[in-house]
Amino acid sequence: MLTKPRKRWTPEEKGDIVLHALRQEMTQSDMISSVTVAKKLKYRIPTDIKE
Repeated sequence: MLTKPRKRWTPEEKGDIVLHALRQEMTQSDMISSVTVAKKLKYRIPTDIKE
């Protein structure tokens, strides 16, 4: 049985996720759930959000 290799987040991607969460004033659980959904949908969390 073959499994897909686990995706490793780069430091830049991790930083983008944290910055996005701070801009949106997310709680830790909100951030985790949004990242999980993004990974399942294979979308990258937007980092160029204008305030």
